[in-house]
Amino acid sequence: HIFKLFKKEKDRRVADAINILFKRRENLEIFNKKALYIYIREITNVDTPVITKVTKILKKKYRELYNEYDKTGYVKI
Repeated sequence: HIFKLFKKEKDRRVADAINILFKRRENLEIFNKKALYIYIREITNVDTPVITKVTKILKKKYRELYNEYDKTGYVKI
């Protein structure tokens, strides 16, 4: 769904990097926000405001999907 949410290539790269972080979360030794932002910035080569923008969009989408799951017991994709 990344292509539906994000039209710009930079935004898609950031979303992919965040997705990779979630997949590798058990192996990460980084626990603070600043270090995670630096890590994402190194992976994607974009500025922090782009990371913040994408993070806010993903957070909003997560809340929507979680609320749907909480109400119905499943998520309709």
